[in-house]
Amino acid sequence: MDNKFRVDITIDSSNNIYGKIYELETNEEYTNFRIENTRGEIVSKVREEYIKILKDILDHFYKKEYFLFDQINRMSDYIIKKYNTKPEFLWKFTPKFGVFRNSKTGKWIGLVQNFDKSLIVPTETGHIELIDLKLDEEVPKL
Repeated sequence: MDNKFRVDITIDSSNNIYGKIYELETNEEYTNFRIENTRGEIVSKVREEYIKILKDILDHFYKKEYFLFDQINRMSDYIIKKYNTKPEFLWKFTPKFGVFRNSKTGKWIGLVQNFDKSLIVPTETGHIELIDLKLDEEVPKL
């Protein structure tokens, strides 16, 4: 924004992210972007740019874990890299169900389901994840 603002981002040892924006002309903290009801061209642009910075940090410095369990996340990483696709979470009533699609055809190549173990074994508690893959080749052991 024409070097009118400075953003200071701090990430603590627990990976919590804190940020402040300063107006360079006055060297005072710019807080208007935090007030949801505040509207206007400048505050909207500042808010938009701040969100872009936070997303950029997440994309470049944090590994996205889409699912609960390491094995499913390792398989997901493989699918993401090999087939250039990320999981889509399509349903509000099952928000942890992730669908992988072929990026060229749009056809499903995998479905990850996360649900309560007690649906399978009534005496068990916790969650379980299942993956159903429809690939033309064997998936390597991960």
